[in-house]
Amino acid sequence: MPPLVSIVVPIYKVESYLARCVDSLLTQTYKNIEIILVDDGSPDNCPSIADSYAAQHLNIQVIHKANGGISSARKEGWRAAKGEYILFIDSDDYVEPTMVKKLFSAIEEQRAELALCSYFTESDGTKCAHQLAYSQSHIEKTDIVEQYIYPLMGKGESINIPGFLCIRLMKRELIEESYFVSENQYFMEDHVFDLKYADKVNSIAVINEPLYVYCINRASLSNRYRPGKWQMYINLYQYFLNYLAERKLTPPTERLESFIAGGIFACIDNAVLSGSLRSFKQEISHITTFPPAEDLLNIKHHSPYPRSYKLPFLLLHHRLYSILFFIRRLSLARHI
Repeated sequence: MPPLVSIVVPIYKVESYLARCVDSLLTQTYKNIEIILVDDGSPDNCPSIADSYAAQHLNIQVIHKANGGISSARKEGWRAAKGEYILFIDSDDYVEPTMVKKLFSAIEEQRAELALCSYFTESDGTKCAHQLAYSQSHIEKTDIVEQYIYPLMGKGESINIPGFLCIRLMKRELIEESYFVSENQYFMEDHVFDLKYADKVNSIAVINEPLYVYCINRASLSNRYRPGKWQMYINLYQYFLNYLAERKLTPPTERLESFIAGGIFACIDNAVLSGSLRSFKQEISHITTFPPAEDLLNIKHHSPYPRSYKLPFLLLHHRLYSILFFIRRLSLARHI
C-alpha cells in the first residue's frame, strides 16, 4: 500500500463549485487518499453538500467550524490529517486526475520533501496553461535559495514561480502550526508558508505539466475590495526582509522592487473597488508615504516594472488622484 495522502479543502460560500472540486479528487488515479472538507462556517448549502459526500464515501470526512478564514480552515484540516503527505486544494478550483500520483511519484523519484507542478487558469470556460520556469526535474539544496526562495519574493529576469500552496505536495510532519498565518495580516499569505517550509527542504521535485486548474472567480477574496490591502503588502515585504536577515541572505533587490511595484498597482485598483473617489484617496495616500514605494513612483527610477504601470505610477507620484481614479475605474470596468 502506497503512503496515505491527505487532501485538505477549505470551504466557504462555494456551493456552485464544490461538487466539481470534490469530484475531481474522487477520480484521482492515486487511490490511497483521504479528503478532509473543512466547512469554515459557510452560510450557504456547502455544509450539507459536504456532509452528503462524506455519507457516500468512506475516505471523506467533514469538519464544521466557525468562520475564521482560509488559513484557519487549512490549519484545522492539517491537524486532522493522518497522511504522510498533504495537499491543500481551494474549493472553487479543481485538479487533473493524475495530479496526486504524479506529484507523489516525483517526490519518490527525487527523494524530495516538496513537489510542485505547473497549472492552468480558467476563465469563462477557457483554460490557459502556465509552465514553471524550470528546465530540470528537481532543485538541489545548493540551488534552493536562488531558484526557489528568491523567486517567491518577486519577479526577476530569470525564474518566476507562483506562491499558492495548491500546486505543492508536502510532507505533513514537516509542517508546523506557525506556518498558517492569517490572510488578514499578510497579502499572499501562502508565501509565508512557502518560505517557512523551505527551511525544511533539501530537494524539490518539479513537474512541468499543468495539473491544477485555478479558476478565476471574480467573487473570491482576491477579486474584491479589501480594506487595508496596502498594509498587508507592507507586512509581507517586511517579512521578506526579516527572513533574509535571519538567514544572512543577500536581499534580491530587483525582485523586492518588483514586489513593491506589483503591490502599488494592485492597491491602486483595490482602492478603486472601494467605490468612491473619497475612499480611493484615503486608501492610496498611504502608499506614497512608504519610502520604497516613493522611490519606485519617481519616473526617473529605471525599475523593470511593466509598461502598463508607468502612467498610474506617474499620476500617483504627482498626486493626481482624481484622474488616476477615473482612468483605472474605466480600465477595470472593461474586464468585469
